[in-house]
Amino acid sequence: MPYRTRYVKPAVFLRMGNVTVYYIYRDDNIDNGIRRYHYTTDPVKGSDQGSDHDAGSTFDVRELSTWKQPAQPPFLTGRNDTPKNKAAWDKYEQEGVETKAIRKAIRDAIAKGEIKGLNQE
Repeated sequence: MPYRTRYVKPAVFLRMGNVTVYYIYRDDNIDNGIRRYHYTTDPVKGSDQGSDHDAGSTFDVRELSTWKQPAQPPFLTGRNDTPKNKAAWDKYEQEGVETKAIRKAIRDAIAKGEIKGLNQE
């Protein structure tokens, strides 16, 4: 059955000053969901196709000098698979701990000049 691909501008993750940071989507397909640690300042490049990206406009937040991995509850394996740890993970997700850490790292990197807007040199 034929189908048609249509470009959809990626959603904005955050704006700070003249820098806008967009989500990147798995396999160039918004329906496949976002890539959790990958972002771009170029709205045309909201995919994960590495060869299509300008190294200056896309980045992995974990590679920023400002990244600090937030403390996580114990992983739910073996003896750690307890109701207490499940509740801790639920709280971690509900409070958006990792998203807050990502947002802070990106904001700090923009402030340091590590991430620039599209038309900045």
